[in-house]
Amino acid sequence: MGGMIGTMRGDRMLRAGRNQAISGFGFEFDPTEIVDHGAQRKALTFRPDGTRYYCFDDGSSGTKYIRQYDLAVPWLPSSFVASEPYRLTTGLSPTGCVFKPDGTSFFVFESYDRRVVEYTLSVPWDVTTAVFLRQSGAIFSGYYGGIEITPDGRSLFVLNSNVVGHFTMATPWDPSTLVYDQSKTFVPITEMRDISFAANGMGAMVAGRPTNAANNNFGIALFTMDAPWDFASLTYSGRQIHLVELVSTTSGPGSVYYRDERDHQQLFFVTSGRYFSRIIL
Repeated sequence: MGGMIGTMRGDRMLRAGRNQAISGFGFEFDPTEIVDHGAQRKALTFRPDGTRYYCFDDGSSGTKYIRQYDLAVPWLPSSFVASEPYRLTTGLSPTGCVFKPDGTSFFVFESYDRRVVEYTLSVPWDVTTAVFLRQSGAIFSGYYGGIEITPDGRSLFVLNSNVVGHFTMATPWDPSTLVYDQSKTFVPITEMRDISFAANGMGAMVAGRPTNAANNNFGIALFTMDAPWDFASLTYSGRQIHLVELVSTTSGPGSVYYRDERDHQQLFFVTSGRYFSRIIL
């Protein structure tokens, strides 16, 4: 891999692995793996086998689309091939996206309408077959960042500047049953834009920046928990990659996806609105 090797700021960053252990690590970054989408994109997520990824158009027009890209080589950004987009039928400002584990539905956070909207898919993982199904009430006042949903479909995390909100679903995977639970404020971080959890629920990566950093020092920060998906113990670790130090086109990450599998630790991100790349941990 013709890239660079480094370590996370804050001494060495921590990793929450599948065995729930915390260990130090460095990272590898290959500048040749930066892909230019050519237009604004955000809310990055993947099919579990790494053969397809998804993100929203983030243009200025009122029409919003979710796009899916096939990867000829799983998890390799430079092997992408674009496919047809799906026009979202609700909302003007989608900022977060999560798929149900079986790929039969995806959930969109509409920050303008303050709702979570569910679309059902007649063909799993194919957004061109999407149909609007249902939505939550307008209960997300003040929140505008990315979302994450726990694998059991009972909890939802959402971002707002330096606040992480926690909502619960009385009926798993039914956004119409969402209710507010609690929130936490993290003073060292501001402008949090997206969140992606480790597979075991013990850690999360957040795209944002420290409050004392320059505007171009947005990075990806690690949050940890004492127990899987335990919102009460969610803590900022103080570790963060400042992506602008890797290459100029990696400044300002607006989306992050944390691939946390045994022997495969990777961060995928979209920066400056349009550049897609990855870091191998």
